[in-house]
Amino acid sequence: MGTRGEGADLVVTNLDQDPRPEMILMAYDAPQGANNFRYKVGWNLGMDGKTMLWSRMTQIEAIGSVGDGAGLALADLDGNGYPEMVLMAYDNPDGGNSFRYRIGWDLRLEW
Repeated sequence: MGTRGEGADLVVTNLDQDPRPEMILMAYDAPQGANNFRYKVGWNLGMDGKTMLWSRMTQIEAIGSVGDGAGLALADLDGNGYPEMVLMAYDNPDGGNSFRYRIGWDLRLEW
């Protein structure tokens, strides 16, 4: 999922009509150059922790230069029935630290 991790998170939720949940894994990576978020979805998580299928990795341009942690959350912020993906990084550049985030609106993932 990357070359130099500066944070990671996971969320278990249901994204499809199957009653088995999906697992979204996210890493905040700091390769040479700009940082980025990377995530992939494990579809239909079984009781044994195995998924039916893994999605391809998706990369999203990040929002900082030196991460000191990252998080992921899903919520239907606009009430339209599709969850939004909120990606947050704690940036630690020279000077003051800050929380920075991106929102992916109307998440519609398919496998």
